[in-house]
Amino acid sequence: MKKIFFILSFLIYFQYYGQYNVYYSLEKKIESKKLLAEGLLQLNIKENRSIFYLSQYKNLLKNKFEINELGDTIKVLKNSSICQDKKEYFFNFNKKISKLLLYDVDCNSKSLINQKITLPNWKINPKLKKYKQWNVYEATAFINDRKWDVLFTKDYNDINVFGPWLLVGLPGLVVQASDEMNVYFFELEKVEKSTSIILSEPDFSKKLDFLDYKQQAITSNKKRIVKKIAAEFNIPEKDVDISNSPNYETLDFIEK
Repeated sequence: MKKIFFILSFLIYFQYYGQYNVYYSLEKKIESKKLLAEGLLQLNIKENRSIFYLSQYKNLLKNKFEINELGDTIKVLKNSSICQDKKEYFFNFNKKISKLLLYDVDCNSKSLINQKITLPNWKINPKLKKYKQWNVYEATAFINDRKWDVLFTKDYNDINVFGPWLLVGLPGLVVQASDEMNVYFFELEKVEKSTSIILSEPDFSKKLDFLDYKQQAITSNKKRIVKKIAAEFNIPEKDVDISNSPNYETLDFIEK
């Protein structure tokens, strides 16, 4: 009986070994405003796969509006066009592929991007220091058009390579990350072991390469801004000039 119990315990442990829910917060600074989002990184270390879910910025969401379905599981606000669905960043490190389910805030650019995994070229400072409850190392790398500064920890022995957003490839878990422009700021909130994670690859009918997605998202955002300005000042959309507006950026892409 003890032998059977031991075997069952071992099988259960082996089945669920290396499954984690890792919770992050994300802050984006726009002039004097701070936009806040939530991230969930789910790991299956045995299968060498991860998925990062990133919420829309909570400051943009207004619960008083009714939520309608517009097909393809996209949920939007009745009196606004802000997406409710979470963005998804899926990595299969065994197959060296990633699948990103991305969209602009107005939903119209929602697309699935399939691509090979390209790990950032991390430069790691070997000096160990303390940050909150973690023992951490400093690392830097260029992602998109800017440098990112990261603190990561090896306190979780079996967590390597995985990370939030595109912050992957480090020999540990990302604890904090910020870009050199001081626009984006990730912070690790908590780490939980799990026995019920099922990592599903993102899927969507509209599939684009990253450059096409990026251009469509920029165009879609400009149309949204023009419509908003025209309505606010009661002028025709054709008379709205945003040619001198600053470059539009999201965490998905940063204009180069």
